[in-house]
Amino acid sequence: MPRMTAVSPRLEKVTADTVLDACRLEVAPAQRKFVSPVAQSLAEAYVHPDVAWPRLICDGDRIVGFEFYLKLGYRKRGLTDDGEYLGDMDLKG
Repeated sequence: MPRMTAVSPRLEKVTADTVLDACRLEVAPAQRKFVSPVAQSLAEAYVHPDVAWPRLICDGDRIVGFEFYLKLGYRKRGLTDDGEYLGDMDLKG
């Protein structure tokens, strides 16, 4: 029996090398009414770069999902080692 190696899912930035694969991701038909297509979310991220956070969910070399949120009411506190902003969510509006 071959030995199985567990790979932990991780989040990766969408790059020029991965954007087409990201746009090919689809959800189940019953879920389409709940989420926008990846291409639409990436377009929103393009026009709102200060508050958009799109990421690919990868398992090994495979792209298995996409996550996207807008940092509304986001207060910058500093940078992480990889240049990402740390901050607080302010949902009071």
